Amino acid sequence: MNKFFLLTFLIFGLFTISPISAQKNINVCFTKSASLPVNKVLGSQPGLAGVFTGNTNNKIIIAGGANFPGGLPWEGGKKTYWNQIYVFSIGKKGEPVWETTSSVLKENLAYGASVQTDNGVLCIGGDNENGISKKVFLMRITNNDNEMEFVDYPELPIPLTNLSATKVNNIVYAAGGETVNAVSDKLFALDLKNLKNGWVELAALPKQVSHAVMLGNGAGKEAKLYLLAGRKRNSTGISDIYASVFEYNIANNQWVQKKDMPYPVAAGVGMNVDGKGLFYIGGDKGETFHKVETLLAAIAIEKDETKKQQLIQQKNALQQNHPGFNKEILHYNIQKDAWSHAGFACDEMPVTTAIASAKKYYYITSGEIKAGVRTDKILIINNITGL
Repeated sequence: MNKFFLLTFLIFGLFTISPISAQKNINVCFTKSASLPVNKVLGSQPGLAGVFTGNTNNKIIIAGGANFPGGLPWEGGKKTYWNQIYVFSIGKKGEPVWETTSSVLKENLAYGASVQTDNGVLCIGGDNENGISKKVFLMRITNNDNEMEFVDYPELPIPLTNLSATKVNNIVYAAGGETVNAVSDKLFALDLKNLKNGWVELAALPKQVSHAVMLGNGAGKEAKLYLLAGRKRNSTGISDIYASVFEYNIANNQWVQKKDMPYPVAAGVGMNVDGKGLFYIGGDKGETFHKVETLLAAIAIEKDETKKQQLIQQKNALQQNHPGFNKEILHYNIQKDAWSHAGFACDEMPVTTAIASAKKYYYITSGEIKAGVRTDKILIINNITGL
């Protein structure tokens, strides 16, 4: 299948004109890689948001996700959830080498959290046609035919979707997320070496938050968690979008607020590069999102049918002309508690997606590039210098 996936290399340059405090000579290089394989049910590949992804046996798994194959939401299109799984090994330049698998998830599922572990990819929560899930399972490749083994793990204490998760010291942490009627402020921990204890509730998050990025840093008693940005839906219909950064001291079970990000943002991806600092990539600053929310709130209470239709048309026009999402890459220096600019993407940057790592590469796997619109592209971060 490789003949279908010609690599096009796009370099993402460093710009130092940002008013954000300078961090000299940081460069983040990306490669625009191959497209996802065709969805055999559709005969095409519209891309996916909310996938589970991770590295197992030096192969990247991309599983589940959701899209609108029958038309965009404002055109009456219905969100479709998937159970399909895609697998690729790593080529000489980090490019995906697509392989086949006959395995599928046990159910359609999207918008959960995925964490790479030594034993496979841990998939946490999410939602589908039947609602929000609290299931947790390990997904790993078992043979040369890429057959998957699925191992049930202790369930979350509550169903959660659009949550954040990471692993530090063989413990997986899950934070925030959305429940049926609210946004969670819970932090749960699962000791991978003591599964019988299940998920243990820790100190509550300083804020209710979903669509955040949580990253771990350090080891042993010095290990910390960092919760970056995110959003909170409100009963008014207008969400709060955060620039906040919180550090969690694992040893003493306490949260401390750190320097805010340069702007509020949600639904981006993040990574910790060999202890050299944290990166937040892309995300939704919420300009169009808030305008749409405001119109939806007005539509919900408007009694006059003519005025309601006018509001619907305004809302549809906003979504149809969505400008895309934030393209900036931000670097956080943990020691200095300082944010700096680390480049811009020169192509569409997806949100509501996931990031996986293998060898020296990081893979941003599909995602949403405009309201309701997915991309089938995989982006590779193949070089970070200047740290």
